[in-house]
Amino acid sequence: MTRDALAGRTHPFDPIAYFARTSWTSQVAGPWTGTEAVGELHGRSGERMVQEDLRKLIVPRLAGERPDLLVIDLVDERFRVLEVDGTRVTLSDYLEQTPMAAPMLARASRVVEPASPRRIQDFARAAAVLAPRLVRAVGDVPIVLHTAWWTSTVVDPSQPLYASAPRAAATHNAALAAFARSLQSAFGPRLLRVQASTEVIRADAAHRWGLALYHYEPAYYDQVLAQLVEIAHGTPADRQRYRADQTVIVPPGADVGRWPGLARLRRRARGLARRRLPVRTHPDDHVAPVQTDRQIADRAEGGQQPADRRGHADLTVSRHDRSVTHRDPDL
Repeated sequence: MTRDALAGRTHPFDPIAYFARTSWTSQVAGPWTGTEAVGELHGRSGERMVQEDLRKLIVPRLAGERPDLLVIDLVDERFRVLEVDGTRVTLSDYLEQTPMAAPMLARASRVVEPASPRRIQDFARAAAVLAPRLVRAVGDVPIVLHTAWWTSTVVDPSQPLYASAPRAAATHNAALAAFARSLQSAFGPRLLRVQASTEVIRADAAHRWGLALYHYEPAYYDQVLAQLVEIAHGTPADRQRYRADQTVIVPPGADVGRWPGLARLRRRARGLARRRLPVRTHPDDHVAPVQTDRQIADRAEGGQQPADRRGHADLTVSRHDRSVTHRDPDL
């Protein structure tokens, strides 16, 4: 979704390196060692994204990009994660298009659902490991979290979302808030944060990728882009205003002290702390074994949504006047 703030707008962030269709819990695990062929997907960019997830290539490639600005959003945490073949793999829409997806799903020892208590716990562990690796990879550049809340509010009431959209938005926003707090803790004062104002967090049927809980009206992207420009080109004092560790992260309209969705997820997540299942991790990392519970067979509340899932950024890197290795054809 960060990419949508850049596409079709005048900005100083060109060229752009774009990484997506992977999860933090996948990138912290060891590389997948299987031999199945991925094949061509979405003009090769889809194949690249699947390979970056399978081979855990995001951090090494970021190190080679020498970015001026690193922007993180968590839209692709909406995909399921498979614990399979001794590692973790993101079951993205691109991977699902490959012939390897069904066999991997069949032999997976666990399927971790988006927005589930297990996923929140795994994300916190992954953030603690990946944050220092990302800092080493990009050096002393701004690291920005784009907090993009899901919404069931639409621009055009005559084109509403599906009936369970409010529940889906609340469930995923509770998880997004927990993920953001994990990043606050892992990055500390290095993490900056941008967020659009509540009145423009509205789903727009006119969005180029169609109506979805995370496809917003143009004013949303204008606000996010303006904040990114200020971070990139403003003074140190300007950047201080965006420090994530100085904010309380809750979705718009939520009461910090009385948020039942978050409280329920926290209670269930704490209940996972007694049993463990080792999953092979990246050879450069030392992380505690993954804690387990019974396999979560059902999706998180409202987790299944029919919206088009193309065209979203998980990691977006801006560099000025440098060659770009991975340019997405839609930018």
